[in-house]
Amino acid sequence: MSLLDLFFLAITATGSEGFYLLALPLLYWCVNVELAFEVCCVFLSSMWCNSTLKELFRVPRPPLSSVKGWAFPSGHAQGTSSFWGYLAFFRPSALTFKLFAAAIIVLVAISRVYLGVHWPSDVVGGIVIGLGWAYLLSRPGRLRAGRSAAWLCAGVLLYLLFSGGDSSAPAGALQGLALGHLGQKKWIDMDTCGPMTQKVWRYLVGLGVMSLVLFGLRAILPGSVGFRFLRYLATGFGATFVAPWLFVLTGLAKARTGR
Repeated sequence: MSLLDLFFLAITATGSEGFYLLALPLLYWCVNVELAFEVCCVFLSSMWCNSTLKELFRVPRPPLSSVKGWAFPSGHAQGTSSFWGYLAFFRPSALTFKLFAAAIIVLVAISRVYLGVHWPSDVVGGIVIGLGWAYLLSRPGRLRAGRSAAWLCAGVLLYLLFSGGDSSAPAGALQGLALGHLGQKKWIDMDTCGPMTQKVWRYLVGLGVMSLVLFGLRAILPGSVGFRFLRYLATGFGATFVAPWLFVLTGLAKARTGR
């Protein structure tokens, strides 16, 4: 395996589910609760759309690809574009960050073609859809404060509309995140500020909670679509409600209202 192979394997990993399971909680627990919730909603709804489109178009992957599933649009390209695109649109004056986001999006797209798991049209389609969705939901009034309650039913609605492929996971996570976030804002109202050491411990404890829920339920629940929805719902709720409640209870975070 060449150094270029290793480089693109590392790059493509930044567009995988594992990366978002680490990055999105970090934003929510340690950076900005509201911004993180918005990014989560944009990303998860985009991933539901991606799975739905894959089942609709059913484009085969390149002949030598060892990855299963349909090709168009690329999930890595669309997810990366949704995630980094929304953050870039959220900070329109930060040119350096926009350039960084653009570089990540392009590199992830190139990595998918280089590794032979997607056609060029797959990654181009993923970028267009991901950036378009991120731009639409970054407009004032579409997803800002006061609109978060609209996402509460979105997970169930999306699940009812289409639950094939891998779409049940983002639909369930979206439902759990929205439910937990609304409860967290009402009864906990966690402040993400604090010394770096406290944030590190907060993050590690939070990951432990998420892992316990996600992998624990995977071990005891069947792998059917419905149970997959429930497993990711519980994980999303654990990340946005159970973990913040535990942080405040143990002194790893403070409640803004002094609760």
